[in-house]
Amino acid sequence: VLKLGETFGLRLEISEADSRTSFHRRVQDAVDNGYNTQNPTLYLDAHDKLIEHCQFALDNVPNRVDRLSTSTAVEITLDLFRELSRYFETTAPWKLAKGSDEDKERLKVVLWHAAEALRIGFTLLHPVMPGKMDEALAALGFTFEESSKELAWRTSGTFTLKPIGPLFPRIETKKAEPAAQST
Repeated sequence: VLKLGETFGLRLEISEADSRTSFHRRVQDAVDNGYNTQNPTLYLDAHDKLIEHCQFALDNVPNRVDRLSTSTAVEITLDLFRELSRYFETTAPWKLAKGSDEDKERLKVVLWHAAEALRIGFTLLHPVMPGKMDEALAALGFTFEESSKELAWRTSGTFTLKPIGPLFPRIETKKAEPAAQST
């Protein structure tokens, strides 16, 4: 379980399986509150590591899928999502949203980078989970075909975010009630 703290007023504790959807929801929450995800115009040092992880995944996942080494390809892509979690911890978009006008400009850049990392991760996982990744990409305003054509870290572009529910909803099971003890 990744504990992500306060994010846009929500306390989130999520499993890795649901982290992809939760990141999208946080980006969507910010957009709903007036922060768009258009072209990044500011540069933050924290972006380097996220971009580096995206590039590593882009360089390594496709050839692993081609060689049927899918478990390694999935692990590399999940590492990208873990780096995105660290990116959120480092850049603290929930604090930027409450800050100065300069902070709010930085927030736009952070959200754009997060959405771009999600787009890349969803596209790389598509061969393994096509239906779910189609849903996730659609929530970012892309089809798999569109995203595949631009399968590189983009330095500009826009995202048309749409609400999405959990891709992997938690299945709640009732605990068995203890049997009454006879005396």
